[in-house]
Amino acid sequence: MTTRAIAVNRATLTSEANPRAHTVYLQGRDDPPGGHPGNLVLEVAWPGSCYAPPLSSERLARPFQLQVDEIDPLFSCAVAVGFSWGAWLALAAAHQRLARGASIPRLLLLSPVLGRGGSGAAGLGFFAPRSRRIRHALGLDQGSRVFSLSRTTIIRGASDPQCLADDARVLQCLGFTLHTVEDAGHRLDTQAACHAIKTALAAHLTSGEAQDR
Repeated sequence: MTTRAIAVNRATLTSEANPRAHTVYLQGRDDPPGGHPGNLVLEVAWPGSCYAPPLSSERLARPFQLQVDEIDPLFSCAVAVGFSWGAWLALAAAHQRLARGASIPRLLLLSPVLGRGGSGAAGLGFFAPRSRRIRHALGLDQGSRVFSLSRTTIIRGASDPQCLADDARVLQCLGFTLHTVEDAGHRLDTQAACHAIKTALAAHLTSGEAQDR
C-alpha cells in the first residue's frame, strides 16, 4: 500500500508537498497521517497549512541520514508535531539544523522514542540511530542541553515502554514541559490523553498566532 503525503489548509486536503507549511506532523511507523493522534493535529485550524509527509515502511527502511535530510528542509515551519518514531525523526532533524545554526520550530513530541526503548521490564529493547548525541542534546545522560526548554513539549503515557519514566523524570527536572498521562500507554488514545494533546496543540496554536502578528 502506498502512503501519500497530506497537506492540510484549514479544511482543505491535498497530496502536494508543502515545504513552507506552518505546521509539520510526523506520524509513527506505518501509521496513516490522519490516524490517531494525527487526527487531532490535522483538525486544528492552523494559521497556515499543515503538512504530513509519508512515513511508510519502505521510506523508513532507507538510511537514517536520508530520512533526516528529507525532513530537515520542512523544519523552517513554525510548529512540528511528532508521534512515536516521528518524534525521534523530529528531534534528529531539529538537532541537525541546530548544529549548523539554522532555526527550528516549536516541538510537540507525543510518546517520543527517546533514543532507547522496548517492551521488556527494563525497556531497553533497542537503541535508535544517533541516540547518544540526541539524548545528550536533550540533557539526558549528563549531556549538555541544546534544545529550548520553552519551545519543547512532551506528552507520554505512564505505561509507555518507549518513553521511559526515568528519562521523563530527568527531562522534567531540567525544566522541559512534560505531561505524563497516568491512564495511557504508547498510543495516547485515552480520554485524558486526548485532552492533554488538544490542550498542548491549542497552546502551540496561540503561540504561533502571537508570533505571526
